[in-house]
Amino acid sequence: MTYSCAIFPDLDGDLNPTYRTKGSLKDRIPNRPLTRPYQLPSPPSSESFNSTSSSNSTPSIPLIPLENSSSNVNEALIAKLTTSEDLLRRDENSSTSTLEIPTDSNEVDTEEDPSSDELHDAQLRKLDYIIAKLKISSNKPTRVLEIGSGWGSMAIRIAERYPLATIDTLTLSVQQQELARERIRSHSAVQRQGGDLIRTNGQSSPPESGMEERIRVHLMDYRAMPPDWKGAFDRVVSVEMIEAVGKEFLEEYWRVVDWAMKEKEAVGVVQVITIPEAIFPGGLLPTLTLLLQSLTAGSNGRLVVDSVSNIGPHYSRTLREWRRQFVGKFESVIRPALVKEYPEVMGGQDADANKEIEVFKRKWIYYYCYCEVGFTTRTLGDHIIAFAREGYEDYGCSIFH
Repeated sequence: MTYSCAIFPDLDGDLNPTYRTKGSLKDRIPNRPLTRPYQLPSPPSSESFNSTSSSNSTPSIPLIPLENSSSNVNEALIAKLTTSEDLLRRDENSSTSTLEIPTDSNEVDTEEDPSSDELHDAQLRKLDYIIAKLKISSNKPTRVLEIGSGWGSMAIRIAERYPLATIDTLTLSVQQQELARERIRSHSAVQRQGGDLIRTNGQSSPPESGMEERIRVHLMDYRAMPPDWKGAFDRVVSVEMIEAVGKEFLEEYWRVVDWAMKEKEAVGVVQVITIPEAIFPGGLLPTLTLLLQSLTAGSNGRLVVDSVSNIGPHYSRTLREWRRQFVGKFESVIRPALVKEYPEVMGGQDADANKEIEVFKRKWIYYYCYCEVGFTTRTLGDHIIAFAREGYEDYGCSIFH
């Protein structure tokens, strides 16, 4: 589905009696004053894989990337492992080492674990929440720009729900581009086989008029958009991409968003992981204040913030679900994939090969657990920011009950 925070109807609904007895990871921290971690970890990598991304610093993004993160082992592993149909079923604060990190796949019944369907539904709920903020028209053509394609789920969801919308989605990843296009083709084929009419505002339109023609996945830096895209988009959306922009480019990011949006009646929504203080060496989890200040400065006040929502607590459960599926499918899915991808390092039957696999497994489990605690304690946030053109009277406002 998508590798970002989901929105659940019950934040603790995944805690079965065994888990409720043990409590959350936060509850397992020894009873002493919590201190904010000095450094939050980046997604794990291993030098044994000859990764090109072992540096602790965040590289600047080339202006027009032709060869980019396809050589990055983290991306390759995410693509091969976390998007496995079998692994994801339907698709898709203490700095000490005192956390009780569960590693036993028997901890939950992974074969009949209903949480995987809940995770899928929760991911759709998050997509729909963001799409609702965009307020896309159902009865007139709408052009949407997505900065950061992910695996294509947002673009596909918009195209499914709004047959008159066209989406240009940008990625720096060759693998994301290929997989997104593959998923778009798959969804188009399913629609054509079904032959159902999509009903929009009381009228029907055939899905054949659709998805492959309306979603274009570009291998493109957001700063290298074609000149004729200036002022071309009714809507802009970006999910957990700003974290990779870098502090020095934040205002430039918003300047580009402002440049791409139509001068009137345009709306944007971004989802961003945030942190209260700038304490994330090697990367940027911006503060909410920095985000809003850079938005105003980069757009020269032409973009007005409409709403800010924090879904960070939902990330705690999302991370638990990912960890359980990762552990539950490790032997049947992930280990064979690692052996196939890295036979010289992990394909042997000796202790060294098994050690490399175990190190890989424990790094990811630690990453999931550490970040879960960060979101539980609100050391980390995950904010959805909706903004609109100044003077957009018809955008409306939220209704409060």
